[in-house]
Amino acid sequence: MQQVLEERMSRFNAEVERYYRWNYWFSIIDGANFALGMGFVSLYTILPLFVLNLTNSKVLISLVTALSMFGIYLPQIFIANYVERVKSKKQLTAFFGVFQRLPWLALAVFVYIFANGPGVWLLTGFFFFYGIYSFACGFCIPPWFDLTVKMIPEDRRGRYFGYRSFACGVSELIGAGIASWVLKVFDFPYNFALLFALTFVAVMISFLFFIQLKEPDYPNAKKRVNFREYFQSLPHILHQHKNFRFYIMALIFIQFYVMANALYTASVIERLGLTQIQAGVQVGIFTALLLGFQTVSFPFWGHLSDRFGHRQIIVISAGLNIAAVLIAAIGIHLYFYYLVFIFAGVAQGANRISLMAIIPEFCAPEDCPTFLGLFNSISGLSITLASFAGGIITDIFNYEVTFILTGLLVMIGLWILLKQVEDPQKSNKFLCRV
Repeated sequence: MQQVLEERMSRFNAEVERYYRWNYWFSIIDGANFALGMGFVSLYTILPLFVLNLTNSKVLISLVTALSMFGIYLPQIFIANYVERVKSKKQLTAFFGVFQRLPWLALAVFVYIFANGPGVWLLTGFFFFYGIYSFACGFCIPPWFDLTVKMIPEDRRGRYFGYRSFACGVSELIGAGIASWVLKVFDFPYNFALLFALTFVAVMISFLFFIQLKEPDYPNAKKRVNFREYFQSLPHILHQHKNFRFYIMALIFIQFYVMANALYTASVIERLGLTQIQAGVQVGIFTALLLGFQTVSFPFWGHLSDRFGHRQIIVISAGLNIAAVLIAAIGIHLYFYYLVFIFAGVAQGANRISLMAIIPEFCAPEDCPTFLGLFNSISGLSITLASFAGGIITDIFNYEVTFILTGLLVMIGLWILLKQVEDPQKSNKFLCRV
């Protein structure tokens, strides 16, 4: 039995190398086109502006980020058990990928048809379809990530994620530039209907490249367990893997930075009294700064993570987010906010490289979906809470209180990361290598 498994593993490694360059480039092109679509509908700048045009409620503005985080992170643990044992991760990713893409077409049609209807209709339709997209992302991420770590050898993942993210960032920046032009040229809400339609076209092109990936045949030896047994085993994982447990604890606090990120755009518009035209222009600039600095940082973070480990990258990103929220707290001039979005962009670049890429270093290869789902589902609840809390705290007090509180919470997470979490790349015997 052991000899058979070793032979299958040898064939798997040979397939990984044989298809490596093909999968490398098609995955990057897939990601770049998907990111182009996301540039049209930036989570932290453009989508909050859509809601802001319909309501002044900070809670509803924060709900955009909260719904995104809740939908993306919470479902992952519920599908991880199935992902670990299903043979084709690619087919499962493609299935949920369809439901990632169709809501953008539905949103474009809905907003166009009800453009002159009550604002509550547009808000309801937006949150309904955006919710479908967000939950589809949540179910899609575990099989996609497991497919990716099987296709890309461990010693090349940092650079792969770095250059893939760079290509995605360039595409997202192009999308944001087009979005800025659309927002200025067309009237609300037809400008957003057009952006949603462009998003659908871009993400469908990405889908065509995704289905060209060649999935290596990984010899999965895990036994099937029912969901009751599976969920009963999760506390044992947290108890047994102390380093992973402290990592989750640290990230629960560090990811409270979204409490501020969700409100940066609304705060500058309201605190500086920008008109709708001025707001449209500045949102374009903010998006360009956020995505531009995020993009140019990707290759840097990728190479740095391969050399020094993902833990060090997360430490630096936490420091950058602390700087961003403290500058926002005293943001009395437009130039202060330019710095905020620059720091937030560089920090976001680091997070996109390392927050998930570090997870396989805590576990064995076949356990990656569970560790990823466990991390994202737990931290996702804190992100959702943070997004809601930001709007509520701002409605009760003001933006300054929200930003300062965010900085303090991120500092707590940074302290836990520095004092309690060892670098898993150096200390963990379960390092996920394929």
